[in-house]
Amino acid sequence: MNIKILTFHFTRNYGATLQSFALSTYLKSLGHRVEIIDYLPNSILKEYSLLNLKNRPSSLFKTIIKFPFLLARNSMFNSFLRKNINLTKEKYYTLDDLQNSKIKADVFIVGSDQIWNSDITNGIDPVYYLDFVTTGLKISYAASFGKDSISENEILCIVEYLKRFSAISVREESTMSFLGKFINDIPLSHVLDPVFLLDRKDYLALFKERNTAEDYLFVYDVHENSKLFHVARKIARLKSLKIVAIARAHTPRSNVDKLIYLCGPSEFLRLIYNAKYIVTNSFHGTCFSMIMNKDFNVVPNNSLNERITNLLSKCRLNNRLITDEDTIISNPIDYSRINAILEKEKYESKKFLQNAINDKVILNSRKQYGG
Repeated sequence: MNIKILTFHFTRNYGATLQSFALSTYLKSLGHRVEIIDYLPNSILKEYSLLNLKNRPSSLFKTIIKFPFLLARNSMFNSFLRKNINLTKEKYYTLDDLQNSKIKADVFIVGSDQIWNSDITNGIDPVYYLDFVTTGLKISYAASFGKDSISENEILCIVEYLKRFSAISVREESTMSFLGKFINDIPLSHVLDPVFLLDRKDYLALFKERNTAEDYLFVYDVHENSKLFHVARKIARLKSLKIVAIARAHTPRSNVDKLIYLCGPSEFLRLIYNAKYIVTNSFHGTCFSMIMNKDFNVVPNNSLNERITNLLSKCRLNNRLITDEDTIISNPIDYSRINAILEKEKYESKKFLQNAINDKVILNSRKQYGG
């Protein structure tokens, strides 16, 4: 079967890149011909431009300083994409580009990531609702709005687009509840993020060096958070570990024993695999800590990340979320129990995806979701 995927594959973010890899790799393992549509909307692409000055002349100096770093990092991400992900030969920048291309597939899948977050896509982008598709099934897999409130005008527009889907799955339970109020005749499901569709061995195959002489705590932060490093230092002292973190081009790191300056997706996975402990505020940092069966803690930012709290709650790991620095649970995690929970959830997520592709998803009663 010919399957085309539309997602955030180009953002130079470890989670976005690896979820793209995971979904396409899993579908290929089922024997399908899979490509990710190389859609590069200007509204998002400019945020990842190496020369993004954000209309401030004062940013020119900073841009020049960090340019070599960004160029090297981009090269590592591009190399990973070329080796591990099939992209369409053509690049597309607008809805018109895709409509004029008359791109064909048996199934079009949109997701995962925050592809329905209008704050990111500079308003509702019809492309991420597959509005260009004329033939073939339309499916969402683990799609996300990424925010708590949506305007009434947006809701009306979104519902009209989604009525043309054959099956819809989302990543957050609140999104399930929200959509259930407006969509009653299309199957809705709550599924795991695509990174869980693969096994640990699939990620280990992406890098060679699986052992290190160093005992270290890996800090992975997607948002600046001094509290996170404060917690990491406490745990590192308790467990006699050095602290390792990924360098930022624009922000100095203090109280870190080792900075990793060049880190692509494969290197990121290696850092997690070899770590003795992980402290993060990232959803995908949490996911891969669990996939690699690592002891970890999550230090939230000012507002709790629903994706993370949903996942921790599902796996009964709420105590790994640190809301009070005086109460840090850092004892070893019993992964025999966690892995059993995840296997059950993975089975349901895979079943949804396989049934949706074969147009066999059954419409269930959704009273609990307001539908």
